[in-house]
Amino acid sequence: MIYDEKDRALKAYCRQFAMCDECPIDTEMPNHKCGQGYTFGYHAFNSADLNDMFAIAFAGMSDQEVKEMYLDETPDQTEANPDSQTADQTAKADAGKPELSMVPKEIIYSIERVRRFGNQKYGSPDNWRNVSIDRYWEAFLRHTLAAWNNIEAVDQESGLLAIEHCACNLAFILELMKEKRNND
Repeated sequence: MIYDEKDRALKAYCRQFAMCDECPIDTEMPNHKCGQGYTFGYHAFNSADLNDMFAIAFAGMSDQEVKEMYLDETPDQTEANPDSQTADQTAKADAGKPELSMVPKEIIYSIERVRRFGNQKYGSPDNWRNVSIDRYWEAFLRHTLAAWNNIEAVDQESGLLAIEHCACNLAFILELMKEKRNND
């Protein structure tokens, strides 16, 4: 089965369990961080965990049996809202839109902490837009080197993790690159 099919099958499987205590995945993978990432109580997993969780949930079942039991012919358009009564796009047209619940929340908090520090230091929430991409790349490399031998290295000036500064610098770079493409 392909990744998307496994993902949808696990979501359908997880709907059966009201609480993780009842879930065999939680028993065998207690560190899988249930409830983090999907907003309606599905088990959250990264691509490495997906195969392990799939194997636990569907132990002894063939791919065909899983498909017949847990997957419709077409992807479930109501997965984002299991209480939805409609599978079409007339009630809420969100097919093809980003699923931001898939982004680990900690990176957002990390970037926010660095931004708050920068706002206090420079006095403006938008001053970062006036800096060249090259300077953010250099800052990213400096913070990467600071964390090279110690992933928990702390930036002396801000008191924040160097990798948090890396994340923020990459966010700035990506945003500025997008703006440049849009303006070209």
